[in-house]
Amino acid sequence: MSQLPILQAKELLLKCGIDQSLNEWRPLTGLDNKVFDALFLEPVYRFAEAVQLAPASESHHHSGPGGLLKHTHDMITLALKKRRGYQLPLGGSITDINDQRHLWTYGVFTACLLHDIGKLSSRILLIVTHEDGLEK
Repeated sequence: MSQLPILQAKELLLKCGIDQSLNEWRPLTGLDNKVFDALFLEPVYRFAEAVQLAPASESHHHSGPGGLLKHTHDMITLALKKRRGYQLPLGGSITDINDQRHLWTYGVFTACLLHDIGKLSSRILLIVTHEDGLEK
């Protein structure tokens, strides 16, 4: 069993090769930086700190350290790009589409962010060991 350090969000993103400011997503959301940071950046930071360097699977894709964070980032990136090609709600009026565009984008983001969160409790055993060697 290998031990991995407990890291802060920015360290985790860096270790996984993910831009710490999530600049690739900013134009995909159409939000100003302050709103983006509150609604997208902060939840990703909290997610990163919750999953740490957990793998996304035991033996399939993204099975190495940080795999769950990398996989989730990739899913969100793909979904935000695809979301740009849809006018939601489907069949909605121009007014509804315009008024709800940020809500739909945030819904897509949230669904992707949480789509595999249960893996931590159902498949992967994480044991937190502090520097003093004690398991908590």
